[in-house]
Amino acid sequence: MQIKRIATMVTVMAALSLLLAASSASGSTVGSASGGLIGPNFRICTLNHDQQHPAVAYNSQREEYLVVWHNVWPGNVDIYGQRVSKTGALIGSWFAVSAGPGDRSYPDVAYNSQHNQYLVVWEHYDTGTGYSIHARRVSATGQLLDATDIVVRSSGYNLYTPGNPAAAYASTADKYLVVWQETWHPMPIPTGIEGQVVSSSGSLDGSGFTISQDPGGAPRYDPDLAYNRSRNEYLVVWRQKDPGPGDYDIYARRVQGNGTPMHPESIEIRKGGGDQEAPAVAAIPTVPNQGQYLVVWEDRWLPGDGDIHARRVTGEGNPQDYPYFIISNSTEDETNPAIAGNERAQKYLVVWTYPVPLTANVAIRGQAVSMGGNLLGEGDRVGGLFADHAAVAGGWLGDYLVAFDDQPLIGDRDIYGQLWGNRTYLPLVLK
Repeated sequence: MQIKRIATMVTVMAALSLLLAASSASGSTVGSASGGLIGPNFRICTLNHDQQHPAVAYNSQREEYLVVWHNVWPGNVDIYGQRVSKTGALIGSWFAVSAGPGDRSYPDVAYNSQHNQYLVVWEHYDTGTGYSIHARRVSATGQLLDATDIVVRSSGYNLYTPGNPAAAYASTADKYLVVWQETWHPMPIPTGIEGQVVSSSGSLDGSGFTISQDPGGAPRYDPDLAYNRSRNEYLVVWRQKDPGPGDYDIYARRVQGNGTPMHPESIEIRKGGGDQEAPAVAAIPTVPNQGQYLVVWEDRWLPGDGDIHARRVTGEGNPQDYPYFIISNSTEDETNPAIAGNERAQKYLVVWTYPVPLTANVAIRGQAVSMGGNLLGEGDRVGGLFADHAAVAGGWLGDYLVAFDDQPLIGDRDIYGQLWGNRTYLPLVLK
């Protein structure tokens, strides 16, 4: 009996050593407030030709993720998806969300917790009719719920060009909000930020509406949005040209869960020297009628030297941390930030594109941020050789899934994933 007990203890201790070694090798900190990488990054899809611009949403009922992206085929571009478990395992195979003649690009995805479904949106282009915004609902198990595309914004022909859509789901109102930038032709007729509410059944709820419009000389681009359940409101952010110095600044506006724009019409997030670009926003609901947003962006004082800055915004729409706080300000050109909030962990994860010093490699880097605006830990390299276009969603037990596209040394660009979070290994009691 004593020999058997000793052998069991040795086996358990060896297993624990292997687990801790794997955690250390992956860069994670066991039980830390910041979290870290969980295991190595993994390939999500290896379809032929280039796969780019992933987006990701978390399914709270099934504890899994849906990753979507566009695939560049000769002659057309399609939207595909892949389910990923909370442990990083692929669930089933990839599937087409929308495919065929025409080009579909820059997808985004939102999860509907009331009906256990997703809404995937994208920028659609057909020769002869121009650009439009399309969408499709996808079931929790990856089945298409719509026989044809939902046309969120019809083709503009030569009158207007909609593009770069983003989507979020209001659980209290049980509605989606899709936002996009829209340019009217010929210039200099303005570029503004537009919105459309979509019901859970896939129908358009009312007409499209203007969130922010250019009065002339101050076009708006690159919208993103996040939903704050504590107030049943969205915060929509965008970059806006300053007609004076001609640089770009970051602005925002709150929109009710039913799609009603709120006052003030424009909240100044960051206005300063140089260009502020590529805004992204996440929300964490807190006590009733409160909640918080964190807005991140590229800040460019000098060409070729982008930094990642941030600012918290209260549920009432009041910016904090004047004029901003720094997520990363290395001498490298850091670009394309993305962010997710995690209600259970009460923290954010910011990811962005990061050229690796003294190499030709381009990686994705991550940094956890507290609701108080403090950086948690020193951040970590998520992965990638020539990576870009990271997306992130918060999920199981305060973990996150980061998705990005990357170019291997041989082959096409593929979609990769990396889990981030904590894994705590409890000691075993042997008797």
